[in-house]
Amino acid sequence: MRISLFRVLTHRVIGALIVVVSLFSFNALALPTIEEYGARASTSHVAISPSGHLIAYRKEADNKTVLVIYSRQAKKCYRRWM
Repeated sequence: MRISLFRVLTHRVIGALIVVVSLFSFNALALPTIEEYGARASTSHVAISPSGHLIAYRKEADNKTVLVIYSRQAKKCYRRWM
């Protein structure tokens, strides 16, 4: 059984590409820093109205607290700075 040179080179190139891609993807698996891990969630206190038409939640943006009310019927957000 004869194996062509093209097939051997193709397998080696694909293997090398897999190794290179896996080396660069380890950075994506890095653990979060203490600051990132301990940061407060930007969205909290989520509540849904009994009818299910309104969703309200508290959001922190630019060191300001915002009360957001979303109407599912109107597909519109209403914001109030606190």
